[in-house]
Amino acid sequence: LCIAFFSCKKDKNTPPSPKAISAFGLKASLNSGLTRDITGEIKDDTIRIGIPSTANKSALKPSITFTGKIISPGNEVMQDFTNPVAYVVTGEDGSTKKYIVVIRVLSSNKEILDLSFLAAENPGELKTDAIGVIGKDSIIVTVDGLNPTRLVPSIRHNGQQISALNPQGNLFVDPIVYTVTAEDGTTRNYTLIVHTTASLFVGGMDGFLYAFDPGNGNLRWKYKLSYGVKANPTYANGTVFIGNSHYLYALDGKTGQLKWRTAFQSSVALSIQLEGNLLYVAMDRTGYTPECYMMAIDPATGNTVWKSSFGSETLITSPTVSEGRVVVPSFYGGLYCFDALNGNRLWTFPTGVIRDNPSVKDGVLYIGSEYYRLLAIDMKTGLKKWAQPSYNDNNNNF
Repeated sequence: LCIAFFSCKKDKNTPPSPKAISAFGLKASLNSGLTRDITGEIKDDTIRIGIPSTANKSALKPSITFTGKIISPGNEVMQDFTNPVAYVVTGEDGSTKKYIVVIRVLSSNKEILDLSFLAAENPGELKTDAIGVIGKDSIIVTVDGLNPTRLVPSIRHNGQQISALNPQGNLFVDPIVYTVTAEDGTTRNYTLIVHTTASLFVGGMDGFLYAFDPGNGNLRWKYKLSYGVKANPTYANGTVFIGNSHYLYALDGKTGQLKWRTAFQSSVALSIQLEGNLLYVAMDRTGYTPECYMMAIDPATGNTVWKSSFGSETLITSPTVSEGRVVVPSFYGGLYCFDALNGNRLWTFPTGVIRDNPSVKDGVLYIGSEYYRLLAIDMKTGLKKWAQPSYNDNNNNF
């Protein structure tokens, strides 16, 4: 009698049956409160889904794509996801893999909390911070900058992202719509309107000084001076300064009201320069005063701080202030340099006819004239550093 025994033994090298969740989501058609299908994020053995607050977290039917024999809980079976739920996939060989599903209600926060234009982030454009007033769907900001198109806003918001739409393309001159998108995909719009207190000041040959809104060109105010205006106005700290004939005016920049007016025997030559706490004014010769004068004026009162004469010249340019010195070109004579604090004359330099204001960079003054096509002078000493000689033809000079 021959008896044989046979047994089946699983090969230790046989891999387990596949079992995995490849997709886990929520369909809007199966879940009330959803306006679109939502796909979960699968990472290792954790599945995360964000849902809007309109959906019921305690009663959701997930749609599941998986590999394996069975999954529990089943596909499209109502579940309470108030707490994390374990899903187990069983392979053909009976092996299992567990996934933890975490469903979180997405935030619907979408607010602009603060919108400002900060002086520190807008150097040369703003002297003070401009804080926006935020309403239900609007933001109003008043800035003291003349050109709002160059401003950079500082925005603090909640929500996932913020974007701006400027239909007219004229940044911060025309209204801008900011859209804040919440984590749940809902949005909220704010319309930003920027007002500027600064004005564009223009002198007219009709004898008026005009103040215009730089954003829309509307006239804000005008002030009658003595004669046609040839000089450029100077604006600082809310005050407009301008010379006209024998007078120097200080006007309120917002209202155009006269703050003070000072009369002189000489004629104010072109533009005024403000540096530090002083106004620097060149006075041209007249029939009453055959000499020219360089003067420093207190901008708060119009009173003279110092006054220095420099001969019988003709002035067609404005003084230049740099590094504690004031340089004024005369039409026929040359350059005259004064100490900005006390008016002492420091040096002179003959140049022949000068028609333009000099430029100063790193202690060196540059100018073109009748004698020199281009001339460089040390501001401290008044000595020539180098020069390109004239071609004896003013049309070829700079």
